Amino acid sequence: MLEVERFRVVGYVYATGCIVFSIIEGVAATNILMRNGCDVDSFTKLMMAALFLTFNIFLMIGISTANIANVVANTVFTIIFDFIITMNVITSVSIRMLNGEPIYRKREGAVALVLIALFLALSIGQLWILNGVRLYVKNRRRMLNIA
Repeated sequence: MLEVERFRVVGYVYATGCIVFSIIEGVAATNILMRNGCDVDSFTKLMMAALFLTFNIFLMIGISTANIANVVANTVFTIIFDFIITMNVITSVSIRMLNGEPIYRKREGAVALVLIALFLALSIGQLWILNGVRLYVKNRRRMLNIA
């Protein structure tokens, strides 16, 4: 287990990585939208990138100013997003497997289930980092005597 003080650095690295990824996804989606016009998938990617960018900026501000509300907002967003993605993939894989698809499609479903397991492991890692950041902010607020 990391010391609580180290989660400040881990939180900054996590938020910076998420911000960079959001910017890259946003630029890629914008390029597709500029070339192809109104593409629903690209527009959705652009909106998700904007949401991730916003909430990870909240996280950075929360760490630097010891604002627990910003950290909690990012955590809630992460939990909701991870839940929606997991349920979406599980539902689509279940429908595919129960719909009488050919056997090679069932193998694709098995691969998708392995990817779901990896995604869940990454989600648990995210929540571990965000919980550590929350503990760091609480500890910092206590040290600064902020109510």
